[in-house]
Amino acid sequence: MNSRPIRLQKRDRPDFERVLHQAMSTDRVREGLRSAPAPDAATALQAEAREATDRIMSAASTEYAAFLKLRAGADKRAARRTRPTGVRGRGLLAALAVLAPAISGAAAVIFLVLGSVLQLADVQKGLGHSLVLTGWACAGIGAVSLAAATSALLITALRNRAASKRSHGRAGELERARKAWQTALLERGMLPFLQRLLEERHTKGTSEPALPEPPGPDRSPRRYSSPDFTGPDYSGPDFGRS
Repeated sequence: MNSRPIRLQKRDRPDFERVLHQAMSTDRVREGLRSAPAPDAATALQAEAREATDRIMSAASTEYAAFLKLRAGADKRAARRTRPTGVRGRGLLAALAVLAPAISGAAAVIFLVLGSVLQLADVQKGLGHSLVLTGWACAGIGAVSLAAATSALLITALRNRAASKRSHGRAGELERARKAWQTALLERGMLPFLQRLLEERHTKGTSEPALPEPPGPDRSPRRYSSPDFTGPDYSGPDFGRS
């Protein structure tokens, strides 16, 4: 257990309340509430549990620390994914990867058609030959661009798939850590705290202070050594005369 307790974060307060309601609905706590002397024992019990949040949390500090560590890593990765750095550059490269094959293909068709027409018309055969060569060059550039774009899309898809698997795996690990913290909070923190409070209240409700016995008439036997038997009536000279 950590020497310094970890305080409950505000975003985890709903989970604490959920564990509190789960503990209040257990059979042992409900039975203790039925035998409680106060009618509002359930409300008072929940209020005391909320006031003792740090004490209850200390019983599950190890699991809570592990959960916070995993969640901090997930928050950092989410912040990196949403960071706008390099988005414009990646968008420009993606546009070029899509447009380059299309432009090169269109230029190749135009140059090949014009060059072939000039060669067939026997007009400016040198220009027609140059246009045909340029068209084939554009076709080659278009083919290379198409292959590069296809490879880039395939690599991106594979990376996204791997990242999605890692993300699902980390999300599952984070959820398991959250469940482990909630279980430890319920079993080692919340239930023992509530049961101890119920036992203390039950003990205070059943133990009443003993009332003092009311004073009664004095029925002790009269002894001859009491002052009444040593009075002058019994010791005077006239006592015993007939």
